[in-house]
Amino acid sequence: MRRTLNWRSRALILLLFSFLAVPLFAFEGRLLDKDGKPLSGVHVTVAGRGGAVRTDADGRFRILPDPEWPATLIVVGTRGEVFPPMYVSTTTAGTNELRLEPAFQESVTVTSGTTPNIDAPPAAGTFLVGGEEMEERRPEHLVDALERVAGVSRRGEGPAGVPVVRGLAGGRTLMMLDDARVTAERRAGPSGTFLDPFVLGSIEVSRGPGSVAYGSDAFGGVIHARPRDPVLGDSQLRYQATSAFGGSQVRTGGVEYSHALTSMSSISGLLHARQSDGSDAGGGDDIDNSAYEDRGGALRYLLTTMRGVFRANVALNQGRDIGAPAADSLVTRTYYPEENSQRLTASWESSPTDALTLELRGSLSGYDIITTRERLPNPTTTRQISSSDVQANDATLRAIVGHSDANGRLRAGVDFTSRFNVHAFGRIENFNLTDARTTTIKEVSIADASKTDTGVFALYDWSPVSRLTASAGIRADHVSIENTGGFFGDRSVTNTELSGHAAATLSLAPNLTATLQGARGFREPTLSDRYFRGVSGRGFVVGNPDLEAETSTQFDGALRWQRGSRSLALLGYHYTIHDLVERFRPGNDFLFRNRGEAKVKGIELEFASELPRGFGVQVNGAWARGEAVDDNAALDDIAAPNLHAALRWAGASGSAFVHLFAVAEDDRPGPVETNRDSYTTADVGFGWTFTRAAELRLQVRNVFDKRYPGSADANAALAPGRSVMIGLGGTL
Repeated sequence: MRRTLNWRSRALILLLFSFLAVPLFAFEGRLLDKDGKPLSGVHVTVAGRGGAVRTDADGRFRILPDPEWPATLIVVGTRGEVFPPMYVSTTTAGTNELRLEPAFQESVTVTSGTTPNIDAPPAAGTFLVGGEEMEERRPEHLVDALERVAGVSRRGEGPAGVPVVRGLAGGRTLMMLDDARVTAERRAGPSGTFLDPFVLGSIEVSRGPGSVAYGSDAFGGVIHARPRDPVLGDSQLRYQATSAFGGSQVRTGGVEYSHALTSMSSISGLLHARQSDGSDAGGGDDIDNSAYEDRGGALRYLLTTMRGVFRANVALNQGRDIGAPAADSLVTRTYYPEENSQRLTASWESSPTDALTLELRGSLSGYDIITTRERLPNPTTTRQISSSDVQANDATLRAIVGHSDANGRLRAGVDFTSRFNVHAFGRIENFNLTDARTTTIKEVSIADASKTDTGVFALYDWSPVSRLTASAGIRADHVSIENTGGFFGDRSVTNTELSGHAAATLSLAPNLTATLQGARGFREPTLSDRYFRGVSGRGFVVGNPDLEAETSTQFDGALRWQRGSRSLALLGYHYTIHDLVERFRPGNDFLFRNRGEAKVKGIELEFASELPRGFGVQVNGAWARGEAVDDNAALDDIAAPNLHAALRWAGASGSAFVHLFAVAEDDRPGPVETNRDSYTTADVGFGWTFTRAAELRLQVRNVFDKRYPGSADANAALAPGRSVMIGLGGTL
């Protein structure tokens, strides 16, 4: 019901423009391993700059436009391994040979300032969690793997916790898995509960507006989880088994087999499973309703040719009896009896010329989740079981043309996403004093609903003068929404929105840059925000079919210094969200409304440095504030000021780490939150490699057995206390 634009013709002009520039010169390199063998198919990124290039079969690559030298190059392998940064002070004509040191075991890597597979705007805070780090720390869930990233917090407790970037939850942080959106009709947003980090090669995080490249859902940023690729030229078996006791009582197991079909193609298959008996808080008290189990499997195919790389993946995941712990779990218990995900993804990346790149990515998936709230019986209240079953299919198609020359880089593309076959069914069962079922009430909340978003976009970076890089991006999205039947009846919405950003990056001194950026984005409410009526994780919710889309005005600034393995970044942001979609509770039910404007602002600090004798240090901190404009009331999901420090050692056969987390008092809780006292926790871990086939891991989380809430939610359960994890893994 909003304005329409003639954006298709403009998009064609932008796409044609990508072929007009003529390449002049570039940095040419050749990557070799420690034995002098070429490294093919790896990504090379200039730290602090968007985009990545892929090496060919002979390890050769070209970077266009030519970086401002000196520069730091970050190399990420096909299976998520992050190699030690390379500091390049000067270049020579012709091909520059660069020899890499082994990853992980013999060096501490720097992972801030790079996201090879996310189109991040210049001022975004970027961070990469590599495969080696996940093997070292063995996070239980995706949100646990991101706990040391500045500006990333958690919404909710237990296995269903949702990662939140810069306090923008509820579908304002985009989550992607293997180039495909992870979409859920949960009010908290997608969590990837079913996702076992064992399957991942890396997790990339971009903090800041991503609406130009990705459309709706990317106000706060983008989280991209990428599975491991099969091993080329060899057969390999990788396995992992862990057991934890104390605060977290969970057993995990996973096996992956990769087999080379030819010298240029490979296939892999994996199986994984987890089972938790529940958790205990600090001091040993039970955390009720915290048990869960899940399992899954995947097949992945990789083909590399002289023209490009083709990937295909099929994955199945099942979660069962996933508890959602809360302070009142002994009164009303919320859990997810079933969560099922099926995904098919495929991609093609090629470089027809040194200056031209082509990408085609697509996915088709199915997702369903059952939510159950059980009011437990007591002397004055009978049992009641309320449940909702939400099912949906998703499809995406993304095509991008990239062109680079000595002065700039252009990426233009078409992005199609669709959520269809959305069904939601409700059920309420009442029992009498003898616990016999008396009545059953069924309701069709959503009979059939769909949302289709077609977007075209262009991103351009260029250097008009020495030491200055200007960046701009524009996107137009046309959204069509249909709801047939169900509680709200036949409804439809169409909307066309523009997104954009403009930024300037100035080189202040060697290795030091400053960036200023302004952006506009939008977010369409989810189908359940508009049309769902039924039980949710926190109570009964009723949608609002008349919700308007949110829009944003976002300003970011970044000051970055990087020299080899040492990096320092200071980031600041000030966001205004217009027509904020707010969940509120005037009585017994949760409702939705557009509530004027809200402002979110904050500062983030990141520092990392390699130290002598295999040691390395990392320090991250964040401060944020969010409030509604009309009454200055605090917003939900804004994390309290926090600081994280890590000391890590890595050697040829072993590694160790110490992580410290300090969280200040939260004295500005949101509408459904409560005050939280300050607390400090610590994790320690040690690993030893006996052989390539046997690596032992020992980890202690929450060493001091601290007792603190798992989140700021007023009904939050306590976080797990001290837990000890023992793991065995290796490669055969």
